[in-house]
Amino acid sequence: MTTNESHVVDAEGANATTQDTNLLNNLDRMFSPTAQKETPKGRAARRNQPGLSGEPSERSVSLPPSMQMGATLKLHTHLAINLFRGRRGDRSKNIRQIVGMSLFARQAGLIWTAAKNDDPYADQCLIEIEEAHKRTKTLLDEREKALSELIEGLEGFEVDVQTCAEPLEIPLNFHSPWAYRSVLLLLQYDKIVRLGLTAHHVGFIGDAEWNDVITDSGRAMRNLFEEVNRWVFTNVTRDDIRKNTKVAKRAQGQYLEKKNNRLVIEDEVMEGTKRASIAPRNPDLEKYLSTKRTQHSVPSKHHPSQPEAQQDAPENTSSN
Repeated sequence: MTTNESHVVDAEGANATTQDTNLLNNLDRMFSPTAQKETPKGRAARRNQPGLSGEPSERSVSLPPSMQMGATLKLHTHLAINLFRGRRGDRSKNIRQIVGMSLFARQAGLIWTAAKNDDPYADQCLIEIEEAHKRTKTLLDEREKALSELIEGLEGFEVDVQTCAEPLEIPLNFHSPWAYRSVLLLLQYDKIVRLGLTAHHVGFIGDAEWNDVITDSGRAMRNLFEEVNRWVFTNVTRDDIRKNTKVAKRAQGQYLEKKNNRLVIEDEVMEGTKRASIAPRNPDLEKYLSTKRTQHSVPSKHHPSQPEAQQDAPENTSSN
């Protein structure tokens, strides 16, 4: 990931600026060609300063390392950990696949890259992921609020929410922002499970209510994660679909084979006027939309209708 570099202003203001200016002037004088070109020691010193040597072959510029970001996820409950891991499917044993957070993050990264490369199906899938994220967030907020009010609503009776003495720490390095946003939902789900365990342990809720909390919240999380399975890597672009190329026909055929949760491109998404609130920059789409706006802004020549043409035409007079 890249970040915009910014200058930090020193709190001492003018004094720091003066000191920096004097330091730079001293370095300029110290390593100037006129001060060091006469001595071998001076030439050696200039060779060791990036950008100050007079010979191109002697220049050695040290570039800063690439920017990196690290993140760590801490989970307390087995239910949340299982949601992160997911489960592999096995058709021979009739075991259905459960898409976990790890697979969701990997697929979301591929979808993000495809949307950057002008795949309209990827843009449509990001929209579906965003809508599923909103639905899941709404449900989890309701569950967390209800359980928190239940546990904290008694005066003179304080209950500590259950925690794990050694939570599982998972390092994260995702390519898509939607993966990080979904991690926050997984953390919220982990908290809801802890709240539910606490409320069930002290008798605030029964078995049926506990099962409802876990079932509804877990199902919402799994539905969100499974959205990535609706997308298929086809390497298709909007231009392919507009021209109806072989790549477009093959992509359309692959999506037609997906009977369950088939991904259908909306007209606004295909046109590029509708995208997810968080989507990658798409240079090809930006160029296409810019060209289209330019064409629409050019005024068209006025062609008068037939009655107007006859009215504007000079009268023909004939002399006998």
